[in-house]
Amino acid sequence: MSKRWMAASDAVNKAFGGVLEEHHPALAKADPEYRVLMVHPPMDKDGMPTGPAITTAGARVAAKVSLIAEKMRPITGGTGERMVDFIIEVDALAWDRMSAKTRQALADHELEHLRVKVDGDGVTKRRDDGAAQLEIIPDDYMLNGFYVVVARWGKDSIEAIGLAMIREEGPQQLFEFEKTAPKAKKDKAA
Repeated sequence: MSKRWMAASDAVNKAFGGVLEEHHPALAKADPEYRVLMVHPPMDKDGMPTGPAITTAGARVAAKVSLIAEKMRPITGGTGERMVDFIIEVDALAWDRMSAKTRQALADHELEHLRVKVDGDGVTKRRDDGAAQLEIIPDDYMLNGFYVVVARWGKDSIEAIGLAMIREEGPQQLFEFEKTAPKAKKDKAA
């Protein structure tokens, strides 16, 4: 069976809406019209996934946000309905395995990719239909690579160098949750 897209449940939409209101006030104030789609991966005859539900640059991801192209917006709204500004695709199987907090964090991540465009005076730029113009913001960092390359080259692998650069060049040395994490105990026999 091929990949399937389905409208998200009220509970999923409520999770995204809550995060939008709490953590993205500028975006919430712009009042965008959006849809959350649950994506089910392709399945074999036994009901086992044969590939990822969602990919970005060929890599499996738990979710991704996309702006609706200007020429496609008119077909996203029916008579009297607002046109859709963006969609968020969510891997349905991954979502089902996540805790409530991880789901909120995923929603926060995807919404963080969106920014309301403003002019030089800080006034929201608008489309012809009055909707706020939005733009996609890339991640601050991406972690990607191959386990086998790290196994071969260790600290000299581009993967390890990338991790070190994130640690050294990032705006913070430790995330708050790392500061309070219990330290691993060393084995006295070693």
